[in-house]
Amino acid sequence: TPIEDMGVYREYEDSGYAPQCLLYTNSRTSHGTLTAAEALRDSCNYFFYYLGDHLSIAKIDSVAKGLGLGIKTGIELSEATGYRANPETKALLHKGENAIWYQGNKIHAAIGQDDNRFTPIQLCSYVSTIANRGVRYKAHVVKGVKSPDLSETIMQSKNSGGYFSLYTTSFGALLSAVTNSLGDVSSADSSKSS
Repeated sequence: TPIEDMGVYREYEDSGYAPQCLLYTNSRTSHGTLTAAEALRDSCNYFFYYLGDHLSIAKIDSVAKGLGLGIKTGIELSEATGYRANPETKALLHKGENAIWYQGNKIHAAIGQDDNRFTPIQLCSYVSTIANRGVRYKAHVVKGVKSPDLSETIMQSKNSGGYFSLYTTSFGALLSAVTNSLGDVSSADSSKSS
């Protein structure tokens, strides 16, 4: 369903909270009416504030986890787990009033902010999941270990990791962000070469 970017997300304005789309902040204009693919292409915060406001934090958290964010990757080295923004993470990382989960936390989580703290290897896993058309592989440094005379396989890495089912829309939209002249990434890149 298309959503109209109004520039300022006013759902919580009465409580003093009205986040803005970056385009509106910089130029006082909006992206207009966008589909999900166009919102990804243009990196429209307003669209994802709206979407995040209308989804449960459990759904947002589930999608992030499905992409390999905030979970161990399976690499054969010690690794930090990282964090996905949700009420449990906020309670773990903050104390007192700062540990209270608000609706504003959820809409910030929906655009990848708030308490989202991912490791570089998790971000590689996330990008790899998209590049592999929704298949998430475990990260590996070593493919396998052979005996000194190479006659026996002592350890073989397993490649299974999971499948991310929202792939089709995501991949096309992300590809558009870097290949379409209207895309946020493409526009930023072309401005550097001018």
